[in-house]
Amino acid sequence: MSKNNYYFEGFLGNESSFPFFVALDHLTTPIPPHRHDYLEITLVISGFGKEIINGIEHNLAPGTFTFMTPWYIHEIIPDTNHPLELYKCNFGVNMLVEDQQYEELNHLVFDNLYETPYIDISTTDTAKIKAIYEIMLDELNHVHLWKDLFFKTKIIELLIHFDRFRNNKNREMPSPEAPNTDTNIWNIIHFIHAHFREDLTLSRIAKKFHFNESYLSGAIKKHTGQNFTDLLHEIRVRNACALITSFDMSITEISHAVGYRSPKTFFRVFKSIKGISPDQFRKNDLTQYQPNPSNVITMPSCSGLVWRIIYHMHLYYMDELTLRKTAAHFHFSESHINEYLKRYTGQSFNDLLHEIRIWNACILFSTTTMSTTDIAYQVGYNSYKTFYRTFSNAKNMSPEAFRKHTEKDE
Repeated sequence: MSKNNYYFEGFLGNESSFPFFVALDHLTTPIPPHRHDYLEITLVISGFGKEIINGIEHNLAPGTFTFMTPWYIHEIIPDTNHPLELYKCNFGVNMLVEDQQYEELNHLVFDNLYETPYIDISTTDTAKIKAIYEIMLDELNHVHLWKDLFFKTKIIELLIHFDRFRNNKNREMPSPEAPNTDTNIWNIIHFIHAHFREDLTLSRIAKKFHFNESYLSGAIKKHTGQNFTDLLHEIRVRNACALITSFDMSITEISHAVGYRSPKTFFRVFKSIKGISPDQFRKNDLTQYQPNPSNVITMPSCSGLVWRIIYHMHLYYMDELTLRKTAAHFHFSESHINEYLKRYTGQSFNDLLHEIRIWNACILFSTTTMSTTDIAYQVGYNSYKTFYRTFSNAKNMSPEAFRKHTEKDE
């Protein structure tokens, strides 16, 4: 999944009601390496399997309690004889970063760089956490007063329990003085996502984390499929898209808000990534999103729907996923699905699906020896030509050239 690079404020809009999703999943087949655009808290209640987080494997069993942030790449491999059953809750990072009353919880996302993102809890504690998920699931499926606020309190309750469990366990952590190289690289990627608005340069980050600049450049590309500059630009432009579609800010104001000192640089980078200027992007959004009384009423409550659509796309991007099938699955018209996705993410269904698939293709190029054709089919393309064209447009190089660059940087 995650892929995609939808991070932090504005991913699903900056409305008063925050996006959330909760479900009880039954996993019988592996979920390939992916990353999320959101925070995810999961609890395994039955079955067994393995999970690989940023290249480190651990076992999944009843009581495995996990808190995933957007910079983690992970995959799940269920035991074929004992499929996994787990609760999951997803919510936007903006819930923590935009509301001062949750400021104390920010350390769960932005601090404790060497913390383990999972913990194995006791049977008694598992029952306690399971009860919270059951309440949340009931809340999601019914119309109640104070629904959003109630749901937020339950998310906070999960976060507090997770932090307490993890601290009480006193798990062995990598030494902050001498963490392994992979851990440090992920911490740097984490840092870029958290500080993209600042005047970041490769040399400054290399100095801050005590890395050779050339080595760090290659390591970032090996882990993300992008060099430092491209990664930073993509994060900034992604956030700019959210601001353009959600706020009546000028393009100059937005350029400064996402970290660009020069509006001209922002304009050039935005157009190179999106294919159109920021102004045209805003015009297209206004053209495709025509507010009317019914939309004004229903749009705030659609964040949950958008969240489910995006989750569905991340989960099934390898299949023959189409706008028509997705619209039928959610019992909405194709135009409404596209409208909601465009409003909240700045992308149409097809553009979002391509980005998810290409991101996962980059991971496979960087971590496997699969042929380009096999990777094309693995990430959901039935036509190699379509994959080649889409990949080249997205990465400004052919799949083969991307692999050579990756191998050269290793």
